[in-house]
Amino acid sequence: MKPAENTPALGAHIKHQKALSALRRQITSIQDKVDEQARIEGETAAKIPTVNGFDVELEDLAAAEVLGKITPAEHKTRREEIAKRRASTERTAAAIEKEVAAVRPALGGLRRLLTQAKADLEKLERDTSDRYGDALLEQAELVGAEYAAAALEVWRRYLQLRALHGFLLAARGRDIAGLQMYGLLLPTFSLESHKDFESGTWPGFVCGWELVANDNRPLQAAAEVERERLRALGI
Repeated sequence: MKPAENTPALGAHIKHQKALSALRRQITSIQDKVDEQARIEGETAAKIPTVNGFDVELEDLAAAEVLGKITPAEHKTRREEIAKRRASTERTAAAIEKEVAAVRPALGGLRRLLTQAKADLEKLERDTSDRYGDALLEQAELVGAEYAAAALEVWRRYLQLRALHGFLLAARGRDIAGLQMYGLLLPTFSLESHKDFESGTWPGFVCGWELVANDNRPLQAAAEVERERLRALGI
């Protein structure tokens, strides 16, 4: 049997598989971008300097003045130096925080796309079994139809050989009969393609024909057809 690439269920199954593959590739691509942007966010955020140390410096400076270790003038000068360093650090932190903030919208959007793509994949995967089963059943019906047609052809050839068997017996007493020459049984399957072929006499069989003693009509008809064929051959 040749592959039936254009049958509906098979086409739907192949289309479904392609959709699965495409969506999986998309998820991998989005995940890579999410990981990249998250790495950039983390590395950039790690560069943000802390300003908590300046408060400790100011507290230590105030304590030194109280203890008489530094003069009020020295306290003022050093406090101004700390303020300058703090301002510079805060500007640096603000600039880096802007860089982090610039990354976050894309990262958030990518994560939403990833969540949606994964949900779409789950839905497709739930449908996979149905598409696969439909394709298998469709193939079974196609093969079943060929099986039934082949069974009918076997029956015709069987009757043809029975006719030749009769001619050989009459011509030279040659018996070519096998052990069982009274019927032909081939099982049916539970398929739509077998409903019209199932034997009424033998339910469950696609070829349930039986040659009964009081009904030789199938053999007689086959013998007439074969006799005409032989005459045409010059036999």
